[in-house]
Amino acid sequence: MYKYARQPGAVVVFATAVALAAAGCASVDDASAPASKTSADAAAATTPAAPSVSARLGVDLCTLLSPDEISNALGRQGLVPKRTVADGAGHVVAESCDWGSETEGFISVGWMDEPIPQWQENEYSRLFTEATGLRTTVNDWEGRFCAVYAERASGNIGVTITPSEEYLKNHPVSPEDGTCSRNQGLIISVIQRAQGA
Repeated sequence: MYKYARQPGAVVVFATAVALAAAGCASVDDASAPASKTSADAAAATTPAAPSVSARLGVDLCTLLSPDEISNALGRQGLVPKRTVADGAGHVVAESCDWGSETEGFISVGWMDEPIPQWQENEYSRLFTEATGLRTTVNDWEGRFCAVYAERASGNIGVTITPSEEYLKNHPVSPEDGTCSRNQGLIISVIQRAQGA
C-alpha cells in the first residue's frame, strides 16, 4: 500500500502508505526517498476488484471513482481496479482500490486505521481541510503527484494520484499548476463520497 514522497522516476502509491502505516512505519516528508518494498508489503493481499462493501466505510471503495474521472486524472481509459486489503493482528487495518501502475499512471482510494502522515501544512492541506471539514495532510512534490489523507474517527481516508511520465511530459506541471490543483475537485468529491457512506 503506499506511502511515499516521489522523487523523479519514483511513484506515490496510497496502498503502500496504508501497508507501511499499518506496520507502524514512520511517515515520510516531501524531501524523502520512496519507500522500498518491505515485509509489510507481504501482509497486504491484492486482488482484482470484485464488488465488496468495506465494513469500515459501508461503501465499495472501487465505486468512489467513475471511469471518466480516472481517465481525466490519468489520461488513460480502461484501467481495471484492484483491491488491496492489509491485515494486522487478525483484523483488517487498511483497504484500498487502485487503478493503473507506475508506467500507465496510478490512482488509489483507501482507508487506514493508522494516523495520517505528518507532512507540513501547505495551501492544499488548508484548502482540502476547509472543503471537507476534516483535517487533511497533503504531499504534492513539485506538482508531480498528489497524496491527500483526511483524518476521521472511523478510519482515515486517502486519495493518491500519480500521473505517468508520458502524461507529465505531455501536460507539464509546476508547483503552482500540478496534480493537486488539477484534481482538487475530484479529490474533494471522493473524500465527501467516502464520508457520506
